[in-house]
Amino acid sequence: MRTLLKLIVIACLPILITSCDRVRGNKKVTIEQRSIAAAEKLNVNGSMDVIITQGDSPSLSVEAEENLQQYIITEVRNNTLDIRFKNGTSVRAYKPIRIKVTLPLITSIALNGSGSVISNNKFTGAAATHLNVSGSGDIRLTVNTPLVEADVTGSGDVFVEGETQQVNIHLSGSGDVNTEKLMAENAKVSLVGSGDIKVFADVELKADVSGSGDVRYKGNAAVNSNVHGSGSVRKIN
Repeated sequence: MRTLLKLIVIACLPILITSCDRVRGNKKVTIEQRSIAAAEKLNVNGSMDVIITQGDSPSLSVEAEENLQQYIITEVRNNTLDIRFKNGTSVRAYKPIRIKVTLPLITSIALNGSGSVISNNKFTGAAATHLNVSGSGDIRLTVNTPLVEADVTGSGDVFVEGETQQVNIHLSGSGDVNTEKLMAENAKVSLVGSGDIKVFADVELKADVSGSGDVRYKGNAAVNSNVHGSGSVRKIN
């Protein structure tokens, strides 16, 4: 019976492999302008760099190798701009993939994979800014919103500066979250694993730490901390 199962698996391997199209870049870089509708949320999947600007009119350009353009999907659905590779496609790019996006309002950014999302100016006007990183990617933003929330799983990093009333951070894994230049009144942080959090709070800081990670804070906040493991909560200059 086991021998039969092995033979079936071996026979199916070529089908499984060929079902995923493998595409290699041709090293000829082009820039393609694409029309998009307005969206408040951004979802990025894959190894690509996204530069996002807050502006009056939505726009998008893709800088990539010519033969890869058709495999880079940029579509708006349910108020979300989804940027990803075409389903069933394995893309190998020899040149960096850079996508420039302009949106009137940005309330949420989700990054999955090894790419990056970087703001080109300060995001304003939203009631809250929600950030989510899963994997090894990086998000770097400047914001001015009443609430900033960052959720990081894995080895990814988040850097945020600007102004806010409340910042909430959840970090699970070996990544880092740095908001020491985000001038916050209150901060609530949860750290699980070996990652590190740097935060600014001037009124109150609530910190829960499990594992070997550290929370470092600036500001004059009253601190309420709960530490399990070798991690710590400490003020820095």
